[in-house]
Amino acid sequence: MKYFTDEFLKEQYTLDFGSAGINPPLIPTVNVPPMFSKECLAALLKQHPDAPFVTTWHRCADGDVEIRCMERQSAVVGGLALFVRDSFNGKGRGRSASFRIHCSTISL
Repeated sequence: MKYFTDEFLKEQYTLDFGSAGINPPLIPTVNVPPMFSKECLAALLKQHPDAPFVTTWHRCADGDVEIRCMERQSAVVGGLALFVRDSFNGKGRGRSASFRIHCSTISL
C-alpha cells in the first residue's frame, strides 16, 4: 500500500486558496482513487506543515467529483466550499460537475 501512496504523491500539485486574502496559501492536492485517499492525505499533511488543509479528488462513475480533505484544525472548513467552487468548477470543461466533499481533522 505504501508503494502506491508514494507513487500518487509524486503527481501532487498545489491550488491557490483564493478566498483567503492577498497571499493565499497553496493547497497540496492529488488525484487519487478513494481507497488510497486517507493515507495520501496524512502524507500530504506531513509533507506540507504550513498548509491549512490538503485535498485528494477523483471523478466518480456518475461524473461527479468527490473531494476529500484533511486539516489540522476545524476552523478552515468554512472557506472550503468557495475554494472547491473556484478551483474545480467548470474551468475548461464542457459542463460543471457536482461535488461530494468529505472533511476530517487530524492530530499530528
